[in-house]
Formats: sequence, C-alpha cells, structure tokens
Amino acid sequence: MKKIIISMAVLAAMTTVQALNYDVMAGFEFGQAKASSDEVSLEEEWQDSFGGRVGVETKESRIYGSYHYIDSDIDNSGVTYETHVLSLNLEAKTKAYYKILRAFVGGHIGAIYSDLQTPLVEQDDTDLIYGAQAGILVDITENIYLETGYRHSWTNAGDDSVNPDTVQSYYGAINLKF
Repeated sequence: MKKIIISMAVLAAMTTVQALNYDVMAGFEFGQAKASSDEVSLEEEWQDSFGGRVGVETKESRIYGSYHYIDSDIDNSGVTYETHVLSLNLEAKTKAYYKILRAFVGGHIGAIYSDLQTPLVEQDDTDLIYGAQAGILVDITENIYLETGYRHSWTNAGDDSVNPDTVQSYYGAINLKF
C-alpha cells in the first residue's frame, strides 16, 4: 500500500513539474500544532510549530517539499517530545478574486519522526504521515504572497510507536516566487 501511495505522489509531482509555465517557490511557515495519540499519553495542547518549503507552482497548482517541527515540552520534569515531519504536498489553487485573493486545497504524504525523552526512557520512531490542507493565499507583490491555512494529518503509527495518531495545525506563511 505504501508503495502505491508513494508512486502516485511521485507521478503527480512529475506531471505538475512538466507544466510549461511554472515558478520556483520557497517559503517559511509558523503556527500552532496539536498531536493526539491513543497509545502515548500526550499533553494534547497546542504547541508552537515552524517549517519551510521549496517547490514549483503554476497559476492553478503547486507542488513542494516541506519540513515542519513541533516542539512539545510536556512538563517541567525534563520530559520532552519533539516531532519532525517531511512531506510532499500537492495543491490546487482557485483563480484570483479581486486580483489578490486565492483559495487552495490539497494533500500531503511523507514521513513523521518523533523523539520522546524522559529521565528514564528514550524512544524515537518514524512512520508514514498523510493528510489534507486548505487555506487562503494573498498576493502582496507579483513575487511575494502570504498564506494562512489548516492542515490535518494521520499517521500509521502502531501501538508501540511514540508517533501521534493525528496532527492538526493552523499556520501562517510567507512565500517567494522566483
């Protein structure tokens, strides 16, 4: 199943990149994320998150690789829980409204790595992550635009994994087109 999903994502990426008129894009995002798990006792509160992205886009779509980091200090007793997400994102964009406002919807697939450290135990795991996102894009100039969005992700974390079952995040971003 993993091979089929990855193959479909790579095929979609190659199709989008072959578009004749595309721009290279790069951006930085910041926001809040909440990880939830049935197996690991997480302090299910919103935590600071940030990340970056690099990819290509057309007027109708964009495809990019992204990295997200969520830092969760669970309590003051030396317990930390860090989450890293590396994903491939494919999104469709609407036409511009009022010449500056666009909406987008898309999906992502990638890998999630979590590291749990306590005074007695240290455990880390890597699993598949996939999900959907949607939001609004606001053009500031021809080459700079702002973004706000919501992302919901699921993982294939097993019973013995320290990775969360779901990750929700809302974010703001600034993107540059070259």
